Amino acid sequence: MYDIWLCDDEAVHLRGLEEKIARILPDVRLQSFEDPEAVRAAARACLPDILIMDIEFGPASGIALADDLCDGVSKPIQVLYLTAYGERYCQRIFTGQVKPVGYLTKPVEDTYLSYHLRRCVQQIDARAKDQDVLTYQKNRALCSVPYREVLALESKGHTIQICARDGRTDRAFHGRLDEWEEKLPEEFVRVHKSYIVNMRYIDRIDRKNVLLQGGRAVPISRSKQEETRTRYLLYRGARL
Repeated sequence: MYDIWLCDDEAVHLRGLEEKIARILPDVRLQSFEDPEAVRAAARACLPDILIMDIEFGPASGIALADDLCDGVSKPIQVLYLTAYGERYCQRIFTGQVKPVGYLTKPVEDTYLSYHLRRCVQQIDARAKDQDVLTYQKNRALCSVPYREVLALESKGHTIQICARDGRTDRAFHGRLDEWEEKLPEEFVRVHKSYIVNMRYIDRIDRKNVLLQGGRAVPISRSKQEETRTRYLLYRGARL
């Protein structure tokens, strides 16, 4: 399932795009924003796979906001710009840091929207084929485990232990969680200086621990409580 954010300060355009996208890609999670600050707030917890951004969005510009959102992220975001003034912006949209998949002129035609969305999906799927496993080096050999099988990563000194669903204890490698925190998919969250957990398998969160499915308890730092709860609620809400 793909996460798509729609950013336009005109509600009528948002509603129309929502309906069109639902017909083209019914199995997506859509979030719509009419205010740039709401976009920035949401981005502190997660980022979309596809960003559809009005160029004239907020006091600055949608191009500047897209640049900010994409700056330094490990997972590339597929960006489509919206504009009612194609001739005015057709060159400017390619001068920012973000290189968009393309742009759409208002009123948006179904044919062009469908074409660009499917291009975005193809690029996301192609990238996912190379990134759906955790690959690590052990004794000069490359090993891998699917992300969907990983419950948590635990740091023990300079060694990272992979805690997986099958219970194997021989998956360990040299590394630091700080480095892996930036590489992992967005369903993983840092809950403690020594632990990263897969939100897919969180059963509940209490004051001291994250309880995973199967009964494993992972300690949660006081400083990570708010961020972990916020990200988990957003993750669960997006999957409903």
